[in-house]
Amino acid sequence: MVAMLVYGAFLLLFGVEPTVPLVFFLMLGALLPDIDTPRSVIGQGTGGVLVVGRHRGIVHSVYGLFGFGVCVLLLEAVVRVTIPDVVSSYTAAFIIGYFSHLILDRRTPAGIDWWGG
Repeated sequence: MVAMLVYGAFLLLFGVEPTVPLVFFLMLGALLPDIDTPRSVIGQGTGGVLVVGRHRGIVHSVYGLFGFGVCVLLLEAVVRVTIPDVVSSYTAAFIIGYFSHLILDRRTPAGIDWWGG
């Protein structure tokens, strides 16, 4: 929900019209950090893949944000080459969603280690 509000402000600020793919990448970014636990929405579909270590480990860190962000950036580059008229930033939507998840998890009693320790 917070990711949606932040992204809505981002869209208004830059005058970008929200589209289904943009909202998809925002929500993917907001959900992906919990891929390492089977109790999460995204973890139920993957069986709670422990990427490296424990829940709220490397996936809940700057490294996870950077790694998954680069993957989305590469995907976006392929889409732009294939469909030159695409002007939306899927990577920005993804990073806003992912980062908002990290900020909210940081505020919980368990918190997160920004460097994945």
